[in-house]
Amino acid sequence: MKVCGGSFICYLNGEYTINFSGNLSGYSFIKDNLHTYKEYQFDFGFQRFIYDRNFLIENNLYFPDDSSFEDVIFFVNTMYKAEVFYGIKKTTYCYRGEKTSNLPYKEEESLDILGAISTILNISSQYHLSKLHLLWVNRYKEYSIRIFKNCIGSPDRLLDKLSSLSHSIDHQLLKEITVDWDTDYIFETFANFQFEENCKLRNKQNSLNKSIKELLKKNSLLEKQNKDLDQKPKKAIAERDTYKKVSQGKINASSVQNEDYVQILQKEIENIRSSTTFKIGRFFMYIPSNIKDKYLMKKENK
Repeated sequence: MKVCGGSFICYLNGEYTINFSGNLSGYSFIKDNLHTYKEYQFDFGFQRFIYDRNFLIENNLYFPDDSSFEDVIFFVNTMYKAEVFYGIKKTTYCYRGEKTSNLPYKEEESLDILGAISTILNISSQYHLSKLHLLWVNRYKEYSIRIFKNCIGSPDRLLDKLSSLSHSIDHQLLKEITVDWDTDYIFETFANFQFEENCKLRNKQNSLNKSIKELLKKNSLLEKQNKDLDQKPKKAIAERDTYKKVSQGKINASSVQNEDYVQILQKEIENIRSSTTFKIGRFFMYIPSNIKDKYLMKKENK
Protein backbone atom coordinates (compact mmCIF):
# COMPACT_ATOMS: atom_id res chain seq x y z
CA MET A 1 0.00 0.00 0.00
CA LYS A 2 1.49 3.33 -1.08
CA VAL A 3 -0.76 5.60 1.00
CA CYS A 4 -2.93 5.09 4.06
CA GLY A 5 -4.55 7.40 6.58
CA GLY A 6 -7.51 8.21 8.80
CA SER A 7 -10.01 10.85 9.83
CA PHE A 8 -9.55 14.49 10.75
CA ILE A 9 -10.94 16.48 13.70
CA CYS A 10 -10.71 20.14 14.72
CA TYR A 11 -10.20 21.52 18.22
CA LEU A 12 -10.87 25.26 18.09
CA ASN A 13 -11.43 27.48 21.12
CA GLY A 14 -12.19 24.54 23.38
CA GLU A 15 -14.64 22.84 21.01
CA TYR A 16 -14.22 19.65 18.98
CA THR A 17 -15.60 19.25 15.46
CA ILE A 18 -15.71 15.63 14.36
CA ASN A 19 -18.51 15.63 11.79
CA PHE A 20 -18.04 17.40 8.47
CA SER A 21 -20.38 17.93 5.55
CA GLY A 22 -20.57 19.63 2.18
CA ASN A 23 -17.21 20.63 0.75
CA LEU A 24 -15.46 19.24 3.87
CA SER A 25 -17.19 15.84 4.00
CA GLY A 26 -14.03 14.04 2.85
CA TYR A 27 -12.28 14.81 6.15
CA SER A 28 -13.58 11.58 7.74
CA PHE A 29 -14.15 7.95 6.84
CA ILE A 30 -17.27 6.04 7.89
CA LYS A 31 -15.44 2.71 8.16
CA ASP A 32 -12.05 1.09 7.61
CA ASN A 33 -11.79 0.25 3.94
CA LEU A 34 -9.88 0.47 0.69
CA HIS A 35 -10.73 3.45 -1.48
CA THR A 36 -9.93 4.55 -5.01
CA TYR A 37 -9.06 8.17 -5.50
CA LYS A 38 -11.38 8.26 -8.54
CA GLU A 39 -14.15 7.63 -6.04
CA TYR A 40 -12.79 9.81 -3.16
CA GLN A 41 -11.73 12.98 -5.01
CA PHE A 42 -11.05 15.05 -1.89
CA ASP A 43 -8.28 17.61 -1.41
CA PHE A 44 -7.75 18.78 2.19
CA GLY A 45 -5.95 17.17 5.15
CA PHE A 46 -2.84 15.58 3.63
CA GLN A 47 -1.47 15.39 7.22
CA ARG A 48 -3.87 12.53 8.00
CA PHE A 49 -1.93 10.17 5.75
CA ILE A 50 1.43 8.43 5.66
CA TYR A 51 3.17 7.89 2.35
CA ASP A 52 5.65 5.39 0.99
CA ARG A 53 8.86 7.42 0.67
CA ASN A 54 10.24 5.44 -2.29
CA PHE A 55 6.92 5.85 -4.07
CA LEU A 56 7.13 9.65 -3.65
CA ILE A 57 10.72 9.82 -4.88
CA GLU A 58 10.18 7.50 -7.85
CA ASN A 59 7.21 9.57 -9.02
CA ASN A 60 8.83 12.94 -8.28
CA LEU A 61 6.04 13.88 -5.89
CA TYR A 62 7.07 16.95 -3.91
CA PHE A 63 5.51 20.09 -2.55
CA PRO A 64 5.60 22.74 -5.29
CA ASP A 65 7.36 26.02 -4.58
CA ASP A 66 4.10 27.93 -4.22
CA SER A 67 2.79 30.09 -1.38
CA SER A 68 -0.86 28.98 -1.53
CA PHE A 69 -2.48 25.52 -1.54
CA GLU A 70 0.83 23.79 -2.25
CA ASP A 71 -0.34 21.01 0.11
CA VAL A 72 -3.45 20.44 -2.02
CA ILE A 73 -1.40 20.22 -5.22
CA PHE A 74 0.94 17.67 -3.59
CA PHE A 75 -1.96 15.66 -2.15
CA VAL A 76 -4.01 15.46 -5.37
CA ASN A 77 -0.97 14.46 -7.49
CA THR A 78 0.07 11.83 -4.95
CA MET A 79 -3.37 10.30 -4.49
CA TYR A 80 -3.96 10.17 -8.24
CA LYS A 81 -0.65 8.38 -8.76
CA ALA A 82 -1.37 5.97 -5.88
CA GLU A 83 -4.85 5.23 -7.34
CA VAL A 84 -5.80 3.17 -4.26
CA PHE A 85 -5.34 3.94 -0.55
CA TYR A 86 -6.51 2.61 2.78
CA GLY A 87 -8.65 4.84 5.00
CA ILE A 88 -9.65 4.20 8.61
CA LYS A 89 -12.41 5.66 10.76
CA LYS A 90 -10.04 6.42 13.63
CA THR A 91 -8.73 9.99 13.96
CA THR A 92 -5.13 10.29 12.80
CA TYR A 93 -4.82 14.08 12.87
CA CYS A 94 -6.27 16.77 15.13
CA TYR A 95 -5.98 20.40 14.16
CA ARG A 96 -5.67 22.68 17.19
CA GLY A 97 -5.87 26.42 17.03
CA GLU A 98 -8.08 29.47 17.29
CA LYS A 99 -10.90 30.45 15.01
CA THR A 100 -9.73 33.02 12.51
CA SER A 101 -11.95 35.77 11.21
CA ASN A 102 -12.79 36.01 7.52
CA LEU A 103 -10.53 38.98 6.94
CA PRO A 104 -9.65 39.83 3.33
CA TYR A 105 -6.44 38.37 1.92
CA LYS A 106 -3.58 40.70 1.17
CA GLU A 107 -3.12 41.64 -2.48
CA GLU A 108 -0.19 39.31 -3.32
CA GLU A 109 -1.73 36.48 -1.34
CA SER A 110 -5.01 36.91 -3.21
CA LEU A 111 -3.30 36.76 -6.59
CA ASP A 112 -1.34 33.65 -5.51
CA ILE A 113 -4.56 31.95 -4.40
CA LEU A 114 -6.19 32.60 -7.78
CA GLY A 115 -3.11 31.13 -9.46
CA ALA A 116 -3.27 28.06 -7.21
CA ILE A 117 -6.98 27.55 -7.95
CA SER A 118 -6.20 27.64 -11.69
CA THR A 119 -3.47 25.04 -11.18
CA ILE A 120 -5.76 22.69 -9.24
CA LEU A 121 -8.51 23.08 -11.84
CA ASN A 122 -5.99 22.20 -14.57
CA ILE A 123 -4.81 19.12 -12.63
CA SER A 124 -8.36 17.90 -11.98
CA SER A 125 -9.19 18.42 -15.66
CA GLN A 126 -6.05 16.57 -16.75
CA TYR A 127 -6.86 13.61 -14.46
CA HIS A 128 -10.55 13.75 -15.40
CA LEU A 129 -11.62 14.21 -11.77
CA SER A 130 -15.04 15.82 -12.23
CA LYS A 131 -16.03 15.88 -8.53
CA LEU A 132 -12.76 17.54 -7.56
CA HIS A 133 -13.12 20.00 -10.44
CA LEU A 134 -16.58 21.07 -9.25
CA LEU A 135 -15.30 21.19 -5.68
CA TRP A 136 -12.70 23.77 -6.63
CA VAL A 137 -15.13 25.84 -8.66
CA ASN A 138 -17.19 25.97 -5.45
CA ARG A 139 -14.09 26.78 -3.39
CA TYR A 140 -13.50 29.73 -5.70
CA LYS A 141 -16.98 30.95 -4.74
CA GLU A 142 -16.08 30.66 -1.05
CA TYR A 143 -12.80 32.57 -1.37
CA SER A 144 -13.78 35.15 -4.00
CA ILE A 145 -15.00 37.96 -1.72
CA ARG A 146 -11.92 37.75 0.51
CA ILE A 147 -9.75 37.65 -2.62
CA PHE A 148 -11.30 40.66 -4.36
CA LYS A 149 -11.34 42.93 -1.32
CA ASN A 150 -7.68 44.02 -1.57
CA CYS A 151 -7.07 43.51 -5.28
CA ILE A 152 -8.87 46.60 -6.54
CA GLY A 153 -5.54 48.43 -6.60
CA SER A 154 -4.17 46.02 -9.25
CA PRO A 155 -7.10 45.49 -11.63
CA ASP A 156 -4.93 44.42 -14.59
CA ARG A 157 -3.17 41.65 -12.65
CA LEU A 158 -6.45 40.56 -11.13
CA LEU A 159 -8.20 40.36 -14.49
CA ASP A 160 -5.27 38.35 -15.92
CA LYS A 161 -5.61 35.84 -13.07
CA LEU A 162 -9.38 35.66 -13.52
CA SER A 163 -8.96 35.13 -17.26
CA SER A 164 -6.53 32.28 -16.60
CA LEU A 165 -8.90 30.78 -14.03
CA SER A 166 -11.85 31.05 -16.40
CA HIS A 167 -9.91 29.16 -19.10
CA SER A 168 -9.02 26.46 -16.53
CA ILE A 169 -12.65 25.48 -16.03
CA ASP A 170 -13.45 22.33 -18.00
CA HIS A 171 -17.09 22.78 -18.96
CA GLN A 172 -17.36 19.39 -20.63
CA LEU A 173 -16.09 17.73 -17.45
CA LEU A 174 -18.61 19.60 -15.31
CA LYS A 175 -21.45 18.51 -17.58
CA GLU A 176 -20.85 14.94 -16.38
CA ILE A 177 -22.05 15.76 -12.87
CA THR A 178 -23.95 19.02 -13.05
CA VAL A 179 -25.82 21.37 -15.36
CA ASP A 180 -24.00 23.36 -18.01
CA TRP A 181 -21.67 25.87 -16.41
CA ASP A 182 -21.89 29.55 -17.29
CA THR A 183 -18.68 30.53 -19.10
CA ASP A 184 -18.86 34.09 -17.80
CA TYR A 185 -19.39 33.07 -14.17
CA ILE A 186 -15.85 33.96 -13.00
CA PHE A 187 -16.08 37.51 -14.29
CA GLU A 188 -19.68 37.87 -13.10
CA THR A 189 -18.62 37.22 -9.51
CA PHE A 190 -16.08 40.02 -9.79
CA ALA A 191 -18.60 42.34 -11.48
CA ASN A 192 -21.16 41.61 -8.74
CA PHE A 193 -18.53 42.29 -6.09
CA GLN A 194 -17.66 45.62 -7.71
CA PHE A 195 -21.35 46.53 -7.93
CA GLU A 196 -21.87 45.73 -4.23
CA GLU A 197 -18.76 47.70 -3.26
CA ASN A 198 -19.95 50.67 -5.34
CA CYS A 199 -23.34 50.52 -3.62
CA LYS A 200 -21.62 50.51 -0.23
CA LEU A 201 -19.50 53.49 -1.28
CA ARG A 202 -22.59 55.38 -2.50
CA ASN A 203 -24.39 54.68 0.77
CA LYS A 204 -21.36 55.86 2.74
CA GLN A 205 -21.15 58.99 0.56
CA ASN A 206 -24.85 59.73 1.05
CA SER A 207 -24.49 59.26 4.79
CA LEU A 208 -21.42 61.51 4.80
CA ASN A 209 -23.24 64.20 2.79
CA LYS A 210 -26.13 64.09 5.25
CA SER A 211 -23.74 64.45 8.18
CA ILE A 212 -22.00 67.38 6.48
CA LYS A 213 -25.35 69.15 5.93
CA GLU A 214 -26.26 68.66 9.59
CA LEU A 215 -22.88 70.01 10.69
CA LEU A 216 -23.22 73.04 8.41
CA LYS A 217 -26.69 73.71 9.84
CA LYS A 218 -25.37 73.47 13.40
CA ASN A 219 -22.42 75.68 12.48
CA SER A 220 -24.80 78.30 11.05
CA LEU A 221 -26.80 78.33 14.30
CA LEU A 222 -23.60 78.65 16.35
CA GLU A 223 -22.43 81.54 14.21
CA LYS A 224 -25.77 83.30 14.75
CA GLN A 225 -25.57 82.73 18.49
CA ASN A 226 -21.99 84.02 18.59
CA LYS A 227 -23.04 87.09 16.62
CA ASP A 228 -25.86 87.79 19.09
CA LEU A 229 -23.44 87.36 21.99
CA ASP A 230 -21.00 89.77 20.34
CA GLN A 231 -23.74 92.37 19.86
CA LYS A 232 -25.10 92.27 23.44
CA PRO A 233 -22.00 93.81 25.12
CA LYS A 234 -21.80 96.46 22.39
CA LYS A 235 -25.48 97.35 22.90
CA ALA A 236 -25.03 97.48 26.68
CA ILE A 237 -22.00 99.77 26.34
CA ALA A 238 -23.90 102.04 23.94
CA GLU A 239 -26.85 102.28 26.35
CA ARG A 240 -24.54 103.04 29.28
CA ASP A 241 -22.76 105.76 27.32
CA THR A 242 -26.10 107.31 26.30
CA TYR A 243 -27.26 107.36 29.95
CA LYS A 244 -24.02 109.01 31.07
CA LYS A 245 -24.32 111.67 28.40
CA VAL A 246 -27.93 112.38 29.38
CA SER A 247 -26.99 112.48 33.10
CA GLN A 248 -24.10 114.81 32.43
CA GLY A 249 -26.25 117.06 30.26
CA LYS A 250 -24.12 116.43 27.20
CA ILE A 251 -27.22 115.43 25.25
CA ASN A 252 -30.91 116.14 25.80
CA ALA A 253 -33.18 113.33 26.88
CA SER A 254 -35.57 114.44 24.15
CA SER A 255 -32.98 113.50 21.55
CA VAL A 256 -33.22 109.91 22.72
CA GLN A 257 -36.34 107.95 21.84
CA ASN A 258 -38.61 107.65 24.89
CA GLU A 259 -38.74 103.84 24.80
CA ASP A 260 -34.96 103.57 24.52
CA TYR A 261 -34.46 106.04 27.35
CA VAL A 262 -36.91 104.23 29.65
CA GLN A 263 -35.14 100.94 28.95
CA ILE A 264 -31.80 102.55 29.74
CA LEU A 265 -33.13 103.92 33.07
CA GLN A 266 -34.78 100.59 33.96
CA LYS A 267 -31.55 98.72 33.34
CA GLU A 268 -29.65 101.26 35.44
CA ILE A 269 -32.13 100.80 38.31
CA GLU A 270 -31.82 97.01 38.02
CA ASN A 271 -28.03 97.31 38.16
CA ILE A 272 -28.26 99.51 41.28
CA ARG A 273 -30.71 97.16 43.03
CA SER A 274 -28.53 94.12 42.27
CA SER A 275 -25.33 95.80 43.50
CA THR A 276 -23.70 94.77 46.80
CA THR A 277 -23.64 98.38 48.05
CA PHE A 278 -27.42 98.73 47.67
CA LYS A 279 -28.06 95.43 49.48
CA ILE A 280 -25.76 96.38 52.42
CA GLY A 281 -27.40 99.80 52.66
CA ARG A 282 -30.85 98.24 52.81
CA PHE A 283 -29.71 95.95 55.60
CA PHE A 284 -28.40 98.79 57.77
CA MET A 285 -31.37 101.06 57.02
CA TYR A 286 -34.00 98.42 57.79
CA ILE A 287 -34.37 99.22 61.55
CA PRO A 288 -34.15 103.07 61.21
CA SER A 289 -36.76 102.92 58.44
CA ASN A 290 -39.14 100.93 60.65
CA ILE A 291 -38.69 103.38 63.56
CA LYS A 292 -39.33 106.31 61.21
CA ASP A 293 -42.46 104.69 59.81
CA LYS A 294 -43.88 104.01 63.31
CA TYR A 295 -43.11 107.60 64.44
CA LEU A 296 -44.91 109.06 61.44
CA MET A 297 -47.90 106.78 61.99
CA LYS A 298 -48.22 107.93 65.68
CA LYS A 299 -47.91 111.57 64.65
CA GLU A 300 -50.71 111.19 62.13
CA ASN A 301 -52.95 109.51 64.71
CA LYS A 302 -52.70 112.42 67.23
